[in-house]
Amino acid sequence: MTADFFLYAGVGTLAGFFAGLLGIGGGAIVASLLIVIFSGRPDFPESVLAHSAIGTALAIVACTSAPSALAHARRGGVEWGVARLMTTGAVLGALLGALLAERAPSFFLKALLALFLLRSAAQMFAPAGRALDARMSTADGVGGGMKLFGVSFGIGGVSALLGIGGGALTVPYLARRGMAMSHAIGTSAFLGFPLSLSAALVFAWGGGESGVPDSWGFVHLPALAGVAVFSALSAPLGAMATGKLPETILRRIFGGVNLILALRLLASLY
Repeated sequence: MTADFFLYAGVGTLAGFFAGLLGIGGGAIVASLLIVIFSGRPDFPESVLAHSAIGTALAIVACTSAPSALAHARRGGVEWGVARLMTTGAVLGALLGALLAERAPSFFLKALLALFLLRSAAQMFAPAGRALDARMSTADGVGGGMKLFGVSFGIGGVSALLGIGGGALTVPYLARRGMAMSHAIGTSAFLGFPLSLSAALVFAWGGGESGVPDSWGFVHLPALAGVAVFSALSAPLGAMATGKLPETILRRIFGGVNLILALRLLASLY
């Protein structure tokens, strides 16, 4: 148990630091690291290993995204018209995605997460795009009600399959549609809480008797507690480090971490 505590503390510290440093949720890092930690342990059957890692990661994202969403809302960083429309679609998509994930084989979930990490790494190594300064504060400005619902439904479904809060998908979409980056991040942070919470509850209730000790369905409670606490503690350190290193260096560090984790997951498939 002592070894587990230090492992979960390390995962939380790493994920929280990068979340504060680069403004990411860290769900993909948490899910992939938990897969590595759970692998080979007799109390984590291979058939539910990836499910436990992703369900736990979603519960962690729900815990850590709540204070972030509140902070963005208080400073006026949430575009409420967009957020309301996207929340409905994202929650419904997350519920469906979580139900599908519960029935998917661990092999598929690992492969999907590895591909997402490879995509993220490629984005970090690519030249940074030009920031978009235009601000669109209405639903029509970012695509209209039905389009927003459809996009957020897809984001919710994919996020539930990957164990993420959706920020890596939501922020680029809103920025490309002309929303100011600060408001795109705030709106995405607000969206991440109901998305990850609804998906985590499906993993918890739908997992039933997963066979994994100290778990609520597919949510491993010791990992949830350890990672969430240390992630919350290290996020401010990452935020303070922002600006100390060139953005290019930061992006490459994060890209390198994603690449290593993706290769580790791919190796576990063979």
